[in-house]
Amino acid sequence: MLSAVVLSGIAAGAVTAKTPATATPTTSDCPGLKLPTPICHVYVLFMENENVGSVLAQGRYEASLAKQYAFAAQYYSYKHYSFPNYLIATSGKATNYVHQLSATNLGDLLDAHTPVLSWEAYMQTMPTACDRNSSGSYLSAHNPFVWYNDVYGNQTFCKHHDVAFSSFTRALASENPGLLPTYGLFSPNSTSDCENSSIAHCDAFLKNWLGPLLTKPFFNSTVWFVTYDEGLDNSTLGANGTEGGGHVYTTAVSPYACKNYSSQVNYTDYSLLTTTEWLLGVGHTGYGDNYTSAPPMKELFCFPSSSGGASPSGGLALGPGSLEPALARRLTAAY
Repeated sequence: MLSAVVLSGIAAGAVTAKTPATATPTTSDCPGLKLPTPICHVYVLFMENENVGSVLAQGRYEASLAKQYAFAAQYYSYKHYSFPNYLIATSGKATNYVHQLSATNLGDLLDAHTPVLSWEAYMQTMPTACDRNSSGSYLSAHNPFVWYNDVYGNQTFCKHHDVAFSSFTRALASENPGLLPTYGLFSPNSTSDCENSSIAHCDAFLKNWLGPLLTKPFFNSTVWFVTYDEGLDNSTLGANGTEGGGHVYTTAVSPYACKNYSSQVNYTDYSLLTTTEWLLGVGHTGYGDNYTSAPPMKELFCFPSSSGGASPSGGLALGPGSLEPALARRLTAAY
């Protein structure tokens, strides 16, 4: 009952007249980039295995983020278990069997715009870069990019892009926004992400780790999507009354997120993918990520009219499973 009260309370806090963003974009935030919006850093942070009501009731920091920024109150995990939802968020191609696969992914779309756009996957406590072997609190099923053939097939490339949290810390310490990746996937370890710990514990992790990052200059041009991969195993709720992986917490944390806004639109991990593609103007992977079936979560953002608004970019469209020769070079090229 408490979970339902907290959830409805945040939903009731939604504003009908959205508050425009107060951040002022500067060219130094996004050097050399021409993107659909003032956002040039799209970062996705995945937590694990909790229903939205429980998170809002027991996670004081996450509840405060949902209240302060734009909360997707009707966001549903696509399915159980973890692996397919990480795949959907990064490529749109889902399988529940943890194995290597060929799939056009966000890395491919971003690499097609190298060196202008860039990406990294950050894994907390991963023993070595680009590691497919689970070890201790590191779970490789939460690291989708090592399972894409074109990433893992070039170990030099993979070890450059699939790294530990400490790599982000070092890039941030430089205070040079140009050294931060355009796209980042962040997977805390199984103690920090609620997989093997209480909501109070992982909520404290988020407050201590993410909280200070929201005060850094790069946040002026950034959105953090804080989301959960799935609900509890006995939760089978899906978007629009279908079966799925549960009703999960998802908040867009950004200076450009509509303040105190609670969306009532049904979204899934496919919309997280299309929102990333839209914000970065990179086109589509071709796996269920079209704007009709999986619309981007545009309503979560309130951009200043002077910024050019939020018009979608056609970008680069790659067909399902197709890797253009320039992208397939990963398998043999040195990086």
